[in-house]
Amino acid sequence: MDAVFLMLSQVEPSVDPQEQHESFWAVWLPVGYLLLEWAIRLTLAPIIIRKHSAGEAAAWLALTLFQPIPGLLLYGCFGRQLLGRRRVRANMRAAELVETPERLAALEKHAPEENEIDAVHLDLFRLAGTVEGTRTLSGNLCDIVDSDGFIDRLIDDIDRAERHVHLLTYIYRDDATGQRVAEALGRAVERGVACRVLADGSGSAGFFSTLAPKMRRSGVEVRDALPSRFFRRTLARIDVRNHRKLAVIDGALAYAGSQNICDTDYGQHRYGSWIDLTARLTGPMAMQMQMLFFEDWVAEAGQLPESPSDQDLFPHPADAGSMIAHAIPSGPGRRLEAFRDIILSAITEANERIVMVTPYFIPDQTTQLALVLRARAGVRVDLIVPEKTNSFLVNAAAKSAFAELLDAGATVHLHTGGLLHVKAMTIDDSISVFGSGNFDRRSFRLNYEINLLTHGTDSTIALRDRLEAYLGDCRPLGKSELDGRPWIQKLADDAAKLISPLL
Repeated sequence: MDAVFLMLSQVEPSVDPQEQHESFWAVWLPVGYLLLEWAIRLTLAPIIIRKHSAGEAAAWLALTLFQPIPGLLLYGCFGRQLLGRRRVRANMRAAELVETPERLAALEKHAPEENEIDAVHLDLFRLAGTVEGTRTLSGNLCDIVDSDGFIDRLIDDIDRAERHVHLLTYIYRDDATGQRVAEALGRAVERGVACRVLADGSGSAGFFSTLAPKMRRSGVEVRDALPSRFFRRTLARIDVRNHRKLAVIDGALAYAGSQNICDTDYGQHRYGSWIDLTARLTGPMAMQMQMLFFEDWVAEAGQLPESPSDQDLFPHPADAGSMIAHAIPSGPGRRLEAFRDIILSAITEANERIVMVTPYFIPDQTTQLALVLRARAGVRVDLIVPEKTNSFLVNAAAKSAFAELLDAGATVHLHTGGLLHVKAMTIDDSISVFGSGNFDRRSFRLNYEINLLTHGTDSTIALRDRLEAYLGDCRPLGKSELDGRPWIQKLADDAAKLISPLL
């Protein structure tokens, strides 16, 4: 018996190879995943800290430290430098081709005398010239056009065009409105008018596969601004967008504002009609807008179109009115955060009243502080925003900014009659800012925007009257309403606030 036990003790137990394989992976997969996560954390942390502002860095660190692998993927798409080298070179070449000494000299003739601008605002316009590279121009006439009248006025002006029509828009939709504008452009081409359309590759993605080919066949030149392919060779970030809305006709008449080329519901029926404003400009500012259009056009096409003479594309302007205005083109590159700088400086110059209208309100800390301090100093601050927007994260992240403004004595008005898409601000009775830029970090830093800084009592009061008309469809936001939110909603809103630097 002892011999039998001895023999059994010497027999090795049989091991199933399948079980051994599964046991190996059961041990090493979690270990490998853990090592990968820490490798990502340790690699990304110094990159994020070094290349981003404090607010952005904190948001990216929170995301990548908590969820390293999803954070790495998101950072690869949205966290890198804004522009690639090829795009920077394209923008610089476009500026060199468009901003010739002769064209700049033609604009310089319309520069206002220093005594035409209130002394308290001279520094603001000097700053605009420094950060924008554009010029303050007098002799302009501005007519504010609302959503209902914009397309009709634009088509009427296209039908009167004699030499060229240039459109730049973020959204061009293949809907009834988009087709009406396309038909007007086709009629213009038949008369021998050169028509060019530049639309953002992301905002107008569907347009390029449906309506754009038809327009090209009719003779309209259509180009894709910032193509929205996932891997864009000329861009570092895939979410950099051309958010400008601009139209220039014969180089003598321009439109600039918040409205895109589409039906007023923007294809999103649950919000009702979107409410926009657009400035119809004549005078020297039209030539400035023509130059800005061609900077974007040349960045995509590589060269200016052929023309009989320089005067054909850039006719020298004549005075049309008395408004003083400064174009504010902003975006990645040489004009990074120029729009934010102008907004911030304008807010600090308010002594009596600020009226601000924007669909998306996520200011950076500096701009928010400027508004809070003006309100605490006794300046009347009226912020008009939609009660609901098409962005859940923006709705949530804005709550903390609203609460801080209410505590400082500002008034927040929630607009309930459709989606208020206007982007405008008036300062006292003398200064206004108006155009395509939202008062959020995306418009401050990521998007290409076009806005107007204007000076003059008549133009400022006229715009403010338009903005105050929205108050009839508003209800005030009370501090008790924010305080009465369920705790789970407060938690969600505060979480959205943490990532607001990335929105």
